Amino acid sequence: MKQVKFFLVALMAVVMGMSVTSCMNGEENNTVQGSLFVKVSPYDFPPSFVDAAGGKWIPTNATVDASKSMALISFQYDRTTVEPNATSINVTLVKDPYYFDKSHVTPTEPEVGNAPMYTLEPESYYGTIRGGFWNKDILILPLAYWYKKYNNTTEKEKYEAEMNAHSFRMYCDVATDFKDGVLTLTLVHDVNGGEEDVKRTDKNMDYKAFDISSVLSGIDGKTVNSVKVKVMENQSSDSYTDASEKLYNIEYKFAK
Repeated sequence: MKQVKFFLVALMAVVMGMSVTSCMNGEENNTVQGSLFVKVSPYDFPPSFVDAAGGKWIPTNATVDASKSMALISFQYDRTTVEPNATSINVTLVKDPYYFDKSHVTPTEPEVGNAPMYTLEPESYYGTIRGGFWNKDILILPLAYWYKKYNNTTEKEKYEAEMNAHSFRMYCDVATDFKDGVLTLTLVHDVNGGEEDVKRTDKNMDYKAFDISSVLSGIDGKTVNSVKVKVMENQSSDSYTDASEKLYNIEYKFAK
């Protein structure tokens, strides 16, 4: 299972591109600490992280994985080294970046999945985790789903096969899924591969980003007032036949 507990509290505050920051104790201490969702900028030299406002975050103690799409970073920096109008900040990462995937929303009617979601609002020690828009195009969601737990050291092959078996796709047919300013997105969960006839009784959580830019282009400049995400959900078991439809409301602050 991916280790995301360290970052759970950050999602509730930083998914819109803001950072959770604080200064360490002491009036004269200039160390700023924070967490932030960022996009990987692979064409910078060296590759860097970019926030929703276009600012660059350049780690001084780690190399950015240019093959990844998005990340959640936890960092610190000396604010006395940052100019008032700086467009980039050199930071020290206090944890390894948590990388996650981004995919484009398919602008067609949804296909039928074969596995339910557990929830899009998982609970943690800090409270309920909810997704949101990073910018007008990119939606970040916490995905909680049923899986078969394996030890990633002693059962590495089975662990990797299980993690790779799960896929998540999002669809939106604007002809039917955009009405009165409300955009409805359908999230589909599929399980293909892994061990056959396995019962998935454990829960995993991961983040995934979805790019709705093609959908926005398809509505010809009409205003989106709110977004709903539709899923098939089952919080009792991994049975898809016993799953029921669930709608999640996502705030959209980018209406014209």
